[in-house]
Amino acid sequence: MLFTVAILVFLTYLIGCAKSPIPEFHGIYILDNGKLTELGNKTPEEKRRNFNGDLSIIIFDRTIDKTVKKLEDIILLKNRSFVRCEVERVYNRKDGEQIQLNIIPLNRYKFGKKIDFRLKPIKDKPEMIVVVPSQPLEPGLYSIIFDEKPFPFAVGVGDILEADSPLNNCVDLYYSSIDKDALNKSFSWSTFANQTFASKGETTKGDSITESSYKPCNDLNKKADEWKSKAIKLMEQKEWLSAMKLLKRVLLVTPNDTDITHFYKEAENAYVDEWKAKAIKLMEQKEWLAAIKILKPVLLVTPNNTDITNLYKEALKAHAEKVQFEEERKKAAIAAKIAKERPIIISALTSGKAFFGQKVTADSKTYPFKICFTSFNNTSHFEGEMHYYAKDDRAILKFDGKLIGRTLVIKHTGTIRKGGSKPLFTYTLNLINDDKISGQYNRSGRTGKTDDKVWIDLNEKKRMAQEKRYNLLEQSITPTKIIATAEIKPSFGKKGTVTLTNVNFKTSYKRLGSSSEKEIFFYKITSFEKSRGLYGPSITAKGKKRGSYEIEFSKKKRIRTRCFL
Repeated sequence: MLFTVAILVFLTYLIGCAKSPIPEFHGIYILDNGKLTELGNKTPEEKRRNFNGDLSIIIFDRTIDKTVKKLEDIILLKNRSFVRCEVERVYNRKDGEQIQLNIIPLNRYKFGKKIDFRLKPIKDKPEMIVVVPSQPLEPGLYSIIFDEKPFPFAVGVGDILEADSPLNNCVDLYYSSIDKDALNKSFSWSTFANQTFASKGETTKGDSITESSYKPCNDLNKKADEWKSKAIKLMEQKEWLSAMKLLKRVLLVTPNDTDITHFYKEAENAYVDEWKAKAIKLMEQKEWLAAIKILKPVLLVTPNNTDITNLYKEALKAHAEKVQFEEERKKAAIAAKIAKERPIIISALTSGKAFFGQKVTADSKTYPFKICFTSFNNTSHFEGEMHYYAKDDRAILKFDGKLIGRTLVIKHTGTIRKGGSKPLFTYTLNLINDDKISGQYNRSGRTGKTDDKVWIDLNEKKRMAQEKRYNLLEQSITPTKIIATAEIKPSFGKKGTVTLTNVNFKTSYKRLGSSSEKEIFFYKITSFEKSRGLYGPSITAKGKKRGSYEIEFSKKKRIRTRCFL
């Protein structure tokens, strides 16, 4: 009887062996309970996560037959762990203050320790090999790695996802990194050396990693419990946004926690209601821009909230209408100003008279000139000449110009008579009152605002007086007759000269390292005298009825110069 039973068991074993399936196509297969399951990207997770621990693995590949390496060198069986989150702790420097904590869900896997196995060939199948674990596999996640390509599978996980299984050996990846921007703000060679030479790579933001390690998920779960408690206290204090920030971290760790989801929604609703009420109040007061500034961060938190979206659009529209109204009002004011001032400028352009002005550099040097408008047409273009009286020389430059609204744009186009005024310039002037147009100038071809100023006098009485004076200069390139010269030495300065001609009175000296020049034009000089005992240095004009000018200097050589006209 016993012999008969033994024969039956042996026959059953042989039949079982005969029925073990053999793969038809190349690939990696799990052989479990006499059934083959192919592994790979096309195999859904639910078909590869509930194998039994006494499984074996069949590898069907040409490499098995042709490789010159040991099969143990190209085949690995390893544990697999679920990597849940990346936890980045950012510091301002090595061993410094933590300034930020970033949590990013990873939802990927990493390989663990090697698992021992034996290799079993299949008769007459040189391209096949069977991998048999040395011990039955415990429930958990695994991966067979062939020729450096991983093929994941699992044992006894059940109906839940691998990522949610308590068998997934869950871990979180921790980084300690140094913020590059914070380091730059407090740069020193010691912090640079610590940061650079201890670095183990960089994060996606470019921060230098000093440490990295995997920790069990329980470590972060404990931290999440602390954040949850702190968030609840913040909600009691109506600190809704701060509570939401903490609860959002917790949700990254435990996305399926219904309590946390409820708390977050409660804080979000309270936050929205609070700032919504403030925005509505501001909008009732027509403070559109302030309402926009309040609603914008709320929209970042709740981008799909229709009430906030509608209020934001309403405030934007009202603010745009207000800005448009203000712009139209400004345009109307400018148009009115142009309508008032443009005729005054056109009158000067078409008068055929010579006008007079000065160019003042950023270092306060002055260059007087005469300007003549020779033509003006209906398209607001004009032409003319400018006469410069720089030092003892007179330059005559031609120009083109255009009247744009109430703005004169004058651009030198060439030289009629060479002199001390070069290179060529572009002037931009506006009417500042009925008697004067003023603006700035710079070298032609250059843009941007400068400190160089220019003005032209339109006052008729002054224009006539200047015309008489300038006519004396135009008799020759240089002044006609020198009456007297004197040497001057101002306090805290270097000596210079005073020159009196029958046309002008000029001073030139240096004080505190900077040059100072002054020139006054006269109709006619009747007398010239020097006297001592005055303090200065200064240049003054006195006695307009008598027509006298007084220029005073002091210190070592005390000179008082008086000119009578």
